[in-house]
Amino acid sequence: MQAAGVRYRHRVRFEVRQPQPDDGSGNVIPEAWTAVVTVWAGWRPKFGREQIVAGALESTAQGVLTVLAFSTTMAIRPDHRVVFVAGPYRGRTFGVHSVTPTIDGREIEFLLVEGDS
Repeated sequence: MQAAGVRYRHRVRFEVRQPQPDDGSGNVIPEAWTAVVTVWAGWRPKFGREQIVAGALESTAQGVLTVLAFSTTMAIRPDHRVVFVAGPYRGRTFGVHSVTPTIDGREIEFLLVEGDS
């Protein structure tokens, strides 16, 4: 659970990928992301994560996002993504890597990795 005073200060939108039919001429239209729900969330970034990928140093932003549990947020899965719509992370997109309800069942925590959507 989030510590008092840092709860739900970030506005985020959960999105799911929608497959698109071809355009009738055999051309495939790129998949589109559709908004599922926009909510207030608590955000705990993990700083300083770097890893060696293919011989190059790569830095990846990640963290834990906490939201209240209700029917729409409980349906979020790792094939969804999160877009920050307000605050200092505005415009940044993160892929959902794991979904974990808190022990009391009132909140859900999502492990997010930037750009993994």
